[in-house]
Amino acid sequence: MFTRELLENILEQSNLYATQHGRRLNMTMEELLGIIGVMMMTGYRTTHNKKHLWSAKDDVSSVWAQELMPRNRFLELLQNLHLADNSNISKDRYYKGADVVLGLLNKCAVPPGHAIFFDNLFTSLELLDVLSDMGLGGCGTVRENRLGGAPFSDKKVLEKKQRGTMEWLSDGDNLVVRWNDNRVVTVATNCEPLEPLVTASRYVKKQGGRIAVQMPRPLHAYNTHMGGVDLFDQCVALYRSTIRSKKWWWPLFQWGVDAARTNTWLLSQRHAKGPQLPFLRELTYVLIKKNTVPRPPASFSGRHQAPEDLRYDGLHHWPAELKTRFHRCKVCNSRTNMSCEKCAVPLHPKCMKVYHTP
Repeated sequence: MFTRELLENILEQSNLYATQHGRRLNMTMEELLGIIGVMMMTGYRTTHNKKHLWSAKDDVSSVWAQELMPRNRFLELLQNLHLADNSNISKDRYYKGADVVLGLLNKCAVPPGHAIFFDNLFTSLELLDVLSDMGLGGCGTVRENRLGGAPFSDKKVLEKKQRGTMEWLSDGDNLVVRWNDNRVVTVATNCEPLEPLVTASRYVKKQGGRIAVQMPRPLHAYNTHMGGVDLFDQCVALYRSTIRSKKWWWPLFQWGVDAARTNTWLLSQRHAKGPQLPFLRELTYVLIKKNTVPRPPASFSGRHQAPEDLRYDGLHHWPAELKTRFHRCKVCNSRTNMSCEKCAVPLHPKCMKVYHTP
């Protein structure tokens, strides 16, 4: 999914977005791959705040992230990460994200006459109309807000009715079926008829055994063909990235990263069987370590302490701005971009007196 062409487009659009807002980003491919590596790392090393990875506290910090790039640079890159040119905005809310189903169909060159099954992330009546025009069938569970105001009974009402109760609506091309099982399920399709009904076996605790329930044919077709997708979703959810963003499209991008990671692991199983976690850790290591750009050493060591005869002589200890990024204050251990010019140690101006007093 994350081809070189796609990565180069993200890189170009991110730098363009920063320029459009008067900022100079100059993001590199190494930095972009490093960000993806950190996203994957948070899938098995959960953190509730991405800033914690750069913390001085050992229980939440990550040496890999700290060596990859400074925290402020990471936040700057995330702030400007972008997928499309804002100056060429479509009326479609999802113009920044490719149409996944149709994009995959075109990529795979699926010929007319085939049926496609998908989950409720993608299913809509509009998608079924497009598939019909392409000569393709489609079937999937559908969310309430994508039913176009179809006059179905309320879910809570239907749940109280007998198991196997169903409702259905059709406009001639598309069929939408609502069926009461353990919970109410709604399926939309343009290729499966309502009948003949299929007999399904269900265990009912109150009746002390299994009973036969009549299932609409679209539900049966969906259950038959969606096993692989459900298993894939389960694999994705095991180590889902936990980095958050206020960008509305971020969950789509994040899912793309997690899906690419899962697909890579599944492909690796053809050559060497193994659990997903060790593979993910190795993949994360490669993405972060191979794209860590060595930084020039600071003008002083983080552990450096001035000699006592210099530190306490009371002469010419002036605050000076650091030429490098933030360092830890020797007194309060919080970040500062100031130092003592004479002692060459990071210090807040308010901590100067404490540090230079025996």
